[in-house]
Amino acid sequence: MPIPTSSPTSNPRQTYIIVGVVALVVIAAGLVWWLGSKPGSESGAPPAAPKPFTYTDVKGVPQEAAVEATDAKTALTLATPVAQTWNQAAKPIYIKSGADVALDGRSLTWEAAFGVPEGGKIKAYAVSIANGRVGKSEAITTSDTIVVPLPDDWSDSKDAIRRAIEILKAPELTVRKMEFYQNTGGQVWRWTLATSKGTVSMTATP
Repeated sequence: MPIPTSSPTSNPRQTYIIVGVVALVVIAAGLVWWLGSKPGSESGAPPAAPKPFTYTDVKGVPQEAAVEATDAKTALTLATPVAQTWNQAAKPIYIKSGADVALDGRSLTWEAAFGVPEGGKIKAYAVSIANGRVGKSEAITTSDTIVVPLPDDWSDSKDAIRRAIEILKAPELTVRKMEFYQNTGGQVWRWTLATSKGTVSMTATP
């Protein structure tokens, strides 16, 4: 007569062990999924450190000006021959933009002023630049009494905007107006920019 044998699953103790192992596996899998799905983490890794601010992060309006627009140095180059027709000894005393300068440093309009010392005062002459062309020019009055030499390595309008962005640490910024002028008290040249994030002033060179 054959000896009766028992099925492996017929032992209650073995059944409890198998169920317990399956339960542990399910719990472990759920824990791994929960850690990996936490916001700001990947597979339980800590959130990445914030990226350092850079000039290229700026989203200004507009980023680039119209084709006819010019930067400060180009506008000054256009205006200088006109001023020297007025007086061969004329030297720059300021250049200022129109409204809403693009982040590439270009504006549709600029006004450049030039001066010549005469009798302890300055005779001055202004030349306007519009759409990349010389416009109106006329004699003006100024309270300046000296002409401060323009440094050879002065920052153009684009560079001045870049420096202003770095100073203000602004993720978004619009340049409303900018002026490059001689400070006769300190006998230096400076940039001043009016922006959507405040006004900032800086030296002529980096």
